[in-house]
Amino acid sequence: MPGRVIYIYGKAPASGLFHIDLIPEYDGHYATDIISLRLGVDIDNNQVSRKCYLHDKLLHEDKDGYSGIQPHRFFAITITVQIYGYEISIGGYATYNYRVPYTKNMRIAVNQDLYLASIEYQ
Repeated sequence: MPGRVIYIYGKAPASGLFHIDLIPEYDGHYATDIISLRLGVDIDNNQVSRKCYLHDKLLHEDKDGYSGIQPHRFFAITITVQIYGYEISIGGYATYNYRVPYTKNMRIAVNQDLYLASIEYQ
């Protein structure tokens, strides 16, 4: 829903990659092969990527930008849903247009041993 804001606060691991996924709900079930937004953070190279998957296939990837997330440091990520896509702030600003339709209910999944202090919705 445009205007929804997701705030994610946590502490980064020592090194490596982690990603945070927004997984859509369809017909009362969360998709197992669709990721509307995968926000990938490469701590070692201080980069961020944004991509999406449909039926387990990568549709598109935007890989640019400085993540600003340092090892063992706390971070804040803001994802704002707009009509045209997501606006993402991680120590900077990036946009990512929808490749997979946005749904009202989304699940957040994390792939790494990542300390999440809180996830808030507005």
